[in-house]
Amino acid sequence: MIRSEVNLENSEVVKRAMDKFMKDAQTRGKPIIRTASEILYMEARRRVPVSKSGKKKGKWAHPPGTLRDSIEIGDVWTTPRGIFGAVGIKQNRYFTQAPHNIWYARWVEFGTKERIVKNWYGRKGVRHTAGAMPAQPFMRPALVKSRAKIRNTVRYRLQEELFRNDGDNT
Repeated sequence: MIRSEVNLENSEVVKRAMDKFMKDAQTRGKPIIRTASEILYMEARRRVPVSKSGKKKGKWAHPPGTLRDSIEIGDVWTTPRGIFGAVGIKQNRYFTQAPHNIWYARWVEFGTKERIVKNWYGRKGVRHTAGAMPAQPFMRPALVKSRAKIRNTVRYRLQEELFRNDGDNT
């Protein structure tokens, strides 16, 4: 067996190139993660269930497609562990405030169990059994469906960035 080793510890050229790469990694990586987030965003919007009529009356009235329209691409941020992007419903710290508070999004995604509602419609002592709502997942299947496309896109864009000639031959 032939074995060869290369010691790059004292190579100034390699040190400078690695330092430059690490400084540029966060700047160059954010647009790549943003593109990956856009892929997931489009798939989630395609998969979300949309009611035909929405809810027309009452305190929680909303037009059809409100849940779909509340999906957005959040911030892209960096930590020492990596670069992260968010795609989801506009109601947490990574998103702007939604025009409607989409409080029911988690119920659509995960479903509900059968429950007893006390004081049904404000009537004291009246109990009503509300049936279970089956899950209609859209975010998790969107991630599963778009995972390979995201991986290939990130891989391709990273290769573009790594082998891009900046005109700097140091």
